[in-house]
Amino acid sequence: MDTRTLGMTGGIIALLLAWSCLYTVKETDRALLREFGEIRNPDLAPGLGAKLPWQDVIRFDGRVQVMDTRPTEYLTNENKILVVDAFVIFRIVDNQQFYTATKGGNLAIAQELLVQRVIEGLKNKVSQRTLVDVVSGKRDEMMAELTAAVGKSAEPEFGVDVLDSRVKK
Repeated sequence: MDTRTLGMTGGIIALLLAWSCLYTVKETDRALLREFGEIRNPDLAPGLGAKLPWQDVIRFDGRVQVMDTRPTEYLTNENKILVVDAFVIFRIVDNQQFYTATKGGNLAIAQELLVQRVIEGLKNKVSQRTLVDVVSGKRDEMMAELTAAVGKSAEPEFGVDVLDSRVKK
């Protein structure tokens, strides 16, 4: 083997090694560094960074997320059936908690966990009010209470901050 071929082979190997040691995190993303399945750095800063070849960078969408709930029937305190369709606005605030609670950062699992909490919270709030209160009277107050209640449990349990929740119909 001549020196030129040996130099090209060494250059390609060095380039591949450098490529496997660099990563980028967009400003709109949140990321964590994992080594052999264990979280080494739960909050990587946006930009270009270096890692060891056997480490993984796990990225999440750090933007505000909007999630719709399915239309669900609720009973008011007058025993009238009311079909409620709501949505929730949230964002990821704790990478490590989000990653562990959602089995690897699966957004669908986080949304399902939030849906369960919102449906349960709406059931409790609607059952305490009359139809008029839910539809027009104290709707804003009810939604503020729901947002606070869901947000209080969501952040420590699976690392998301519930910014708002509203009833669509």
